[in-house]
Amino acid sequence: MKNNKGFTLVELLVVIIILGIITGLSFPVINQLKQRNTDSRFETYQKALVSGAKLYIDSYEEDLFGYNTAGCAYISFEKLKDKELAKDITIDDVSCDTENTFVKVVKFQGNFIYKAYLGCGYTDEKGKIESVSLIYPQSDVPYEIDPNLCKGGDETSNISIYASPISGNLYRKNYNVRVTVQSIAGINKNAKIYYSWSHSSDPASITELTEFGFKFPNNQKSTIEAGDIITSTSEELEMPEGADGEYYLIIKTENLTDLSGEVWTSPTGNTDNIVFGPYRIDGQAPTFDEVTIKSNSEEYNSTNPTLYLNINDNHTSKKSIKMCVSVDSDSCSIDSFHENTSEVTVPQIDKYTGKKHMIYITAVDEANNKNLYKIPYQVPKGYTIIYDSAGGTNCENKIVMARDNNTAKLGTLCTPKLNGKKFKGWYLDNKKVNENTTIDKDVILGAKWE
Repeated sequence: MKNNKGFTLVELLVVIIILGIITGLSFPVINQLKQRNTDSRFETYQKALVSGAKLYIDSYEEDLFGYNTAGCAYISFEKLKDKELAKDITIDDVSCDTENTFVKVVKFQGNFIYKAYLGCGYTDEKGKIESVSLIYPQSDVPYEIDPNLCKGGDETSNISIYASPISGNLYRKNYNVRVTVQSIAGINKNAKIYYSWSHSSDPASITELTEFGFKFPNNQKSTIEAGDIITSTSEELEMPEGADGEYYLIIKTENLTDLSGEVWTSPTGNTDNIVFGPYRIDGQAPTFDEVTIKSNSEEYNSTNPTLYLNINDNHTSKKSIKMCVSVDSDSCSIDSFHENTSEVTVPQIDKYTGKKHMIYITAVDEANNKNLYKIPYQVPKGYTIIYDSAGGTNCENKIVMARDNNTAKLGTLCTPKLNGKKFKGWYLDNKKVNENTTIDKDVILGAKWE
């Protein structure tokens, strides 16, 4: 008898699970194979661009390198395409026809080294690239043609020396200047490079030199043949102690040649020096040429006196100096600084307590140099008189100043009015007071009527 029994539910589940595991394990392998295939096609395309670049060099070597024994140049994809030496990559929905696709060519000791860079991307329905997202050699950002890193035949030398920044027109406390030396043909190991700061741009004016600590690869030739540029950047150069005014960075060289023996020449034709600058340094804080404090009362020191100031700076205009006035603390928030003026009201001192206060004046120039001026100011001890007119016309409260024994006379008192009533006088603790009554604290005077 024929057995038609099928798989049980458990057996089917086991089979499904096993198939799922196999499928899951196969996905990474499939992705790796696809990636290898894609990488292989890009590598093949890079080789095709290099072949086109070699043909380009055969015809245009002199245009790119002149008669120099060494050099570096870029050949864009557009140039190769115009000369029918390159076509776009043949991958569906992908294009490498961008400014980020190019070939860098290094000429060194009669040989040429080629390196192709691809900046490709997926295309839309109209065949336009949405963004450069496929980059070879792989990188987080697309490669770009940078003329500053690749010197052509119209340059004066295979070695370049430049400062960053090359000058400083605004007055600052300091400019964090670094110097970079680059060469497409290496640096002679016996070369010496020095620097000095000077108020003059004349190299003959310097008397002291400091040697740079540039470091270059031990095997420069292999670095160059790999298509890389020999580069070294200095640490930040210290300005002279107490520097103030305009300075020039003067760089001097000895035996500076490339590995082919070609002597370094500056853009101005010098073979032993180059000058950068000027760098404007402000090493001095604003000065307080006059500070006067004046009370707003002729009888005593008020709690809101006025400052009369004359603040100046060698390199910042009077109007551009920022200032802040504070009481009993030299701290100023950013918002509390304001334009420099010759007359400023001191922030309100809370009470007449007899306390000695310190007024702080902070002045800041455009280079952020600060100067702090302190001036003492004492307010007298005072007592507040509050009038309670008991229905009569209002009387304005007043403050009376204490004498040496910390007591004060009430002085002239207000006379209120009330329709149909006669003012009897002011009372304190049910005792009538007058202008000669003395107090030693704040008081409330009550009016009585009859």
